[in-house]
Amino acid sequence: MKNYFLLLLLLCYGCSDSKPPETVIDRSGILNKKEIQRLQDYNAALLRDHDIDFRLIMEKGGLHGTQFNLRANRLMEEVAEETQTIQGRIILLYIDSKSDLVRLEISGDLEWIYTDAFSGYIQQQHMVYFFREQHIQDGVLAASELIYERARDAGLGKDFIGPQDVLAGGGGATAQARISSNSTIPERKSLIETKEIQAGMSPMETIMIYKLSMAAGNTDPQKDIYTKETRAMMENWTVTPAQLRNGVKGIERCSKFPSQILFDQSNNLAVIRYPVKERQCHPWFLEKGDGRWRLDLKTMQKTIISNQKNQYHFGEFGHPYMFGFTDLRFDKNGFPH
Repeated sequence: MKNYFLLLLLLCYGCSDSKPPETVIDRSGILNKKEIQRLQDYNAALLRDHDIDFRLIMEKGGLHGTQFNLRANRLMEEVAEETQTIQGRIILLYIDSKSDLVRLEISGDLEWIYTDAFSGYIQQQHMVYFFREQHIQDGVLAASELIYERARDAGLGKDFIGPQDVLAGGGGATAQARISSNSTIPERKSLIETKEIQAGMSPMETIMIYKLSMAAGNTDPQKDIYTKETRAMMENWTVTPAQLRNGVKGIERCSKFPSQILFDQSNNLAVIRYPVKERQCHPWFLEKGDGRWRLDLKTMQKTIISNQKNQYHFGEFGHPYMFGFTDLRFDKNGFPH
């Protein structure tokens, strides 16, 4: 009988008619309802999969110095009082759009995962680049992806290597958000000039050149390794140092797996594919021109979707690269099998 009541207790743990707390609160009026919902969906996945309560609170209080820090600490205490995490794992991203400040608060038991260096890296090498161009929602979502990836790596028992070239610590450090139009971001000089980055003679060679260009910090959208349509698309893209670093890591990780290169009948389109079970290794689309292979990121961006676990699936099937997937079947969500 004792075990029976224990089972009921476990089954009803967390059962409540009360409404779950909001994980995204925007008192600054910057985000719209759709953007807020998207961020809340991401936060729900982080809570469900890793028991981490990630909150975003945006205000326009105009606070500075000690008053700003005290406000962030108080908000962290309020979140702790209502959190639904079992282990009390909390991350708070607090932004004051009027004073142009951002602060990332990390609960104590998460500090070994989200170190000061990592938190500072998110703030100053990632979010600020989006914020400066008024892409607030994109910047917060991109930060959420990095936080989720870090939590996943921790679950896999991976060792963490702190990112280099971080300007200041995080995990409770305050940084300039660079939301206001008069703020500036230091220019980062590429180690390789654009004219030196030429498309490869084979599809895989182009991917390796793409990796080298990211490692060198070259974000020029007019690189020869891109198709014409991709160049036009990337003129409006925000590319941060954190994205470059993750892009290099992704290619290096997927390079460890066997790949297939498939060509269409005209031999002008190519698909690079990795084993289906490696769903974090998305395929690459390339187009041939003037004897060289160029990345068609425009079609990839339009057709390939990544979920919170960075697993790819297709959101659209009517594209010219489907010849590379005729031997696979896709479920209702577009995942290959």
